[in-house]
Amino acid sequence: MIRVEPTRHQVAIAGQVVDAQTEAPLRDVLVFIADAPPVFQEMLAVKAMQFGNRWERLEKRPDRMRTSAEGLFYFTDLPDGDYKLTITWPEKGNRYGSATADTTISRDNGGNINYVFQKILLAPTTIKGHITELIASPPNPPQPSPVVLAEVYLKGSGERVFSDVDGFFTLIGVETGSRTLIVNSKRHRLVTRPIVLVTAGEEKREDFDLTPL
Repeated sequence: MIRVEPTRHQVAIAGQVVDAQTEAPLRDVLVFIADAPPVFQEMLAVKAMQFGNRWERLEKRPDRMRTSAEGLFYFTDLPDGDYKLTITWPEKGNRYGSATADTTISRDNGGNINYVFQKILLAPTTIKGHITELIASPPNPPQPSPVVLAEVYLKGSGERVFSDVDGFFTLIGVETGSRTLIVNSKRHRLVTRPIVLVTAGEEKREDFDLTPL
């Protein structure tokens, strides 16, 4: 009787992709091995020939996969050497930037892979700011005071948030381009401000000093 031994796969590269602003795990992010030792590239070439035209459409391959609900990813059974990962979220367009990560695979004396778990930050296109009003305090000069629960939104979209108890706000994962930022507070004059977001994943600072009605 032939005894079949189960194949034991070794995790070679593992990590978690999280939002750079909130550190929340990101699901369905694409992690791709962009550079690898020649022996791995040769293996991929053979695999590509086996799958033919289906190769490019494969969702999971030895060189790419999507993150889980917990933002986790891993690659198994990779040869030793230096690797470069690229991390993107194609479905989000320019609402998120991209990231890269370098790692080296080696083995111990027992042939076990020494891998490092990497936490990778993926930056969302973000607008941050502080909303205040000047409060008179004679005989001292007026002092800035935070405006709480001011509505901040981008014209023509559902991207909106409210300022916190300290007057700060953060809009995360917005579209790039020429936008109009609006601040609306019941006790203050409405403010509109044109802004330009050039690069996916950039963080822009916009502060406001509101005028009471």
